[in-house]
Amino acid sequence: MCDFLFTKGLTMLTIFIMVLSGKATLRFSCMAWILLILYIPTCLAEPGEERYELKGKVVRADDGKPIKGVIPVVFLRGVTSPFTTNTLVGPSGNFGFKKLSPAPYRLIIAVPKWGEMEKSIEIGPSFANNKNQIEMEFSFSPDYQTETTDVVSLKQLTVPGKAKKEYREALKKLEKNEVDKAITLLKKAIKLAPNYSDAWNRLGTIYFVSGEYAEAEHHFRKAMEIDPNAFAPVVNLGAALYALGKIEESLLFNKKAVSMDPRDPLANSQLGLSYLALKMYSKAEDHLLKCKSLDPGHFSHPQVTLAELYRQLKDTQGMIRELKEFIFYHPDDAKVPALRKILAEIESASENQ
Repeated sequence: MCDFLFTKGLTMLTIFIMVLSGKATLRFSCMAWILLILYIPTCLAEPGEERYELKGKVVRADDGKPIKGVIPVVFLRGVTSPFTTNTLVGPSGNFGFKKLSPAPYRLIIAVPKWGEMEKSIEIGPSFANNKNQIEMEFSFSPDYQTETTDVVSLKQLTVPGKAKKEYREALKKLEKNEVDKAITLLKKAIKLAPNYSDAWNRLGTIYFVSGEYAEAEHHFRKAMEIDPNAFAPVVNLGAALYALGKIEESLLFNKKAVSMDPRDPLANSQLGLSYLALKMYSKAEDHLLKCKSLDPGHFSHPQVTLAELYRQLKDTQGMIRELKEFIFYHPDDAKVPALRKILAEIESASENQ
């Protein structure tokens, strides 16, 4: 498994309503989306903030029973912070995570010999019971296995044990949201093993989430140079380049990421965003719809990007449809109150036309 960014790990979209000539219109300032796929922690709770418990269960897709003969591992990654944690699945298929902040997360289930599946989830009051518990069941099938084949390079096989130890310690710090300490440990790992691609990539994701996009770009390029077959640095670099305004170059790497794994929601979402920035509407729509088909509640929020696409095409009904769908999948998102007002303005303006 590897870390990777996704063009919306942090979908920084500023939404404004402008009333022009008595008609409501939308303007989105799409800043960067960062889809980080592998180890990324969740935000720490603010003082007095509610915490939640995720109670999950993994079952076979064919018969609804727990998976036998192997022990699945569940990874939980924060979308808007470098948080990461993991746990083993019990014999009955159950697993859990406690004291989670309300936020979007990436949940990855890895089953030996079967492959992996990933799903975007939201932790928040709309999904919790009166005990702040959120219960979810995940149906796993070998069909969820990713299409990319991870080829471990000779350079990665020669990473010394001391460097790997520093890397493992860094992940523990990220689980506690001790980001500065994690950065120090990752830098030690790189000093011990300059060709440690995973460490370069992980450090890049931290810089990306912190808004240090130039540093992130440097680290992702280094990781990709060391291990050209790794998917994570490619998709992460596409996100960093987009955040830096290097749209045409971001398009190249996002296209490469999709070619490496056509079924990856993040890669498709980022590619759609790059196409939209270049006003290549048909291609943008194709990849954003593909992202939705793979994961309707994806943390990259493809509905918001599609709403902007339809706004530019003057398709009011398409824009309304996507914004309503976004609210359905992300009711606790901070943007929802503003989006509801936007929808009311648009629908009112449409009725008066």
